[in-house]
Amino acid sequence: TQLLLLLCACSPTSTFLSEAQSSMGDIPWYLWVGVKFHYAVSFAFYKWATVLYKRPWIGILIFAVLTAGLLPLQYVLQDTENRIEKLWIPQDSVALTDREYVLDIYGASPRFETALFFDPDGDNVLTHTNLQYLFRVHEAVRSTTVVVDGATIGFDDLCKKYELVGTNTLDCFHLGALSFWNFNETKMLEDPDLLKTVSNESHRDQFGAPVDWKFVLGPGDVPLRNEAGEFTKIPSLALVYQLQQSPNAEAWEDAYIENILALDFPQARVLPLAEKSFADAVDNSLSEDTYLVFIAVGLIFTYTCIFLGSFDKHFVSTKIILASVGVGAVFAGTYTAYGLMALIGVKNVSVNEVIIFLIMGVGVDDMFVLSNEVAQTPRSWKLSKQFAVGISHAGSSIALTSLTNMVAFGIGSSTSLFAIRSFCLYAMTAVGVDFIFQMTLFCGYMVLDLKRARSRRKEFCFCMKGPEKKHVKPTHESFGQKIMRVYYGPFITKLPVKIGILIFFGAIFGVGIWGAVQIRQDFKESSLFLKDSYQYEYSSIDSRYNSNRPATGSLYVKAVQYESLAVQDTILDLVSELAADKYIETIGVNWLADLRAFANSTSGDDFYPSLEAFLSVPAYKALYDAFLVFDSNGILIGSQVPVTFVKMATSDLQVSAMGSTRAVVSRFDIDAVMFGFEMIFWEQFAVIINEAVSNLLLVLVVVFFVTLFFLIHPLTALLVTFVIAIVDVDLLAMMVFWDLNIDSVTVHLLSIVC
Repeated sequence: TQLLLLLCACSPTSTFLSEAQSSMGDIPWYLWVGVKFHYAVSFAFYKWATVLYKRPWIGILIFAVLTAGLLPLQYVLQDTENRIEKLWIPQDSVALTDREYVLDIYGASPRFETALFFDPDGDNVLTHTNLQYLFRVHEAVRSTTVVVDGATIGFDDLCKKYELVGTNTLDCFHLGALSFWNFNETKMLEDPDLLKTVSNESHRDQFGAPVDWKFVLGPGDVPLRNEAGEFTKIPSLALVYQLQQSPNAEAWEDAYIENILALDFPQARVLPLAEKSFADAVDNSLSEDTYLVFIAVGLIFTYTCIFLGSFDKHFVSTKIILASVGVGAVFAGTYTAYGLMALIGVKNVSVNEVIIFLIMGVGVDDMFVLSNEVAQTPRSWKLSKQFAVGISHAGSSIALTSLTNMVAFGIGSSTSLFAIRSFCLYAMTAVGVDFIFQMTLFCGYMVLDLKRARSRRKEFCFCMKGPEKKHVKPTHESFGQKIMRVYYGPFITKLPVKIGILIFFGAIFGVGIWGAVQIRQDFKESSLFLKDSYQYEYSSIDSRYNSNRPATGSLYVKAVQYESLAVQDTILDLVSELAADKYIETIGVNWLADLRAFANSTSGDDFYPSLEAFLSVPAYKALYDAFLVFDSNGILIGSQVPVTFVKMATSDLQVSAMGSTRAVVSRFDIDAVMFGFEMIFWEQFAVIINEAVSNLLLVLVVVFFVTLFFLIHPLTALLVTFVIAIVDVDLLAMMVFWDLNIDSVTVHLLSIVC
């Protein structure tokens, strides 16, 4: 019954359906709904094919108009988003809201530039000779210049400047291992015990701030200190600089990276890291892999040219031009979709470059389905009937796959991560436009190609004819179809083989479930870098030698009545509660505690005079000037107390630390937030698992209902959905074997699976 109904639905004549209905009596209602739906879809494609056979130029014209009207818009209107905080972070997250507050009150954060000096063998680099080399690195940074629009821009023109302690002089921010000697080479050379000097945790830099060894030294996995508490081995050293946000900053950073990489020292190496390094590394990785995409596209194109038709020394049965038209439709469809997205205003992202490869697979599959369905019709029919019936069958099939893909990507676009949302929107549109182009351009040219082949004209020279065939088979059967019919089909339908297949794939599914529950949530930035890039080497060395570097943040107190003793007590109590939190290692300098220790009275009218006297002390001014923000009337509107988190090896701990410290702040009746710029990236870990699971489940639900409409039978639709679920589970297991984690990038790729 089911098979006959499917045959009825594929028939382009309503009388056939009526005869089937009258001969079969009562059947389940959902079957009749499916049959009518099937018939409507097939009949629509049948009518379109009839029109297209008579006037193939209509399809080609539709393609030309859409391409000419939309494709150029990507070059005119398209805007690309490459800011990491916009791409991979939920835009409604608390961290981004807190970031906007911090940037609004404290100004844009400076650009950090780092030089990592290390011994490749892990030996101690803290020697007088190596520190002299490090001074050469410092000089190279300070002397780096770049010419922009005819003007020479140097480090001093771009650097973030602070007041040197005890003076009224501003100097560019520079911090590092040389801070222990206040960047004085003579003083360093006269130091008899370098390790003892860097073991002194009370040392302050030239700006009056404590020097934190965790950020300028890299002890690695060697014993950190001896019994006296002194360091015994320092395998890496760091220099850190700050630039202001400037249109010329990136150009200077390019010159800085080039200069640092050009330095060569015996027994030691130095690697740069600029603010733009991460984005450059991702772009370079994508650009480096682009040729692989085009190689793959080239292989697909070659395969299509060979197998879409059949080999014929007279070039009558070949379909190389038809294959070229189809592949061209895929490229045009993808980039026409880009133009449509640009018109709508959806920003592009760099990872969308792989969409062409995805659409190439979808489009070529559609080409084979369309071509083969027409070829399977009886050759005794008129060519117009062959084409119309074949397209009516194939149209339903590719409509199913295209609709399923579009809905799946549409669901994926509901994510809060913009990079994935952009990818899904672009991919969804590209699938839809490709479907239109296959049904217009490809089918339109197929009509011309079928007429050419039927008249025995050669593909590359229409004016010449090949010899007539003496024997014409009733239907066309390719080599692959013959293999399936004669060998593969009968083989897998044998009972022992079916049992073996079920056992084999049951075992694979079991391994898949095991692997899926083993997968971890984490993000390794080095996984995005080319193995031979300086960014990858820097990340590897930094992880090896500086694995103890903790995350940092600050307690930001907003505009409150600071002159109130009750408010001051609340702030100090809040700081104490944070210090007791298990995720906080240390509380940094506390301006309010030091102010209370400095002044006799800090309440009421005494607060601001005491604070002014407090900040007039050079050491306190150097230490707290950047932590306190005043309005135009001299009223304190913001303050911060820095904190250092404990070392956290997993993203789960980072999410827990973020939630725990926020919970501490929420227990106090004061307008304050707990924020660190690293929390921006922790936010994605708080949502990414739930988003991945919910999106995949929603896609499976949609696949079931879309498949149900086309296959009509609930059990068959469930089986299809179950197979896709197995694919998802097995892919998660393979990620474990490939040492991949759940992160924003892998979730981005998982969105393609269904």
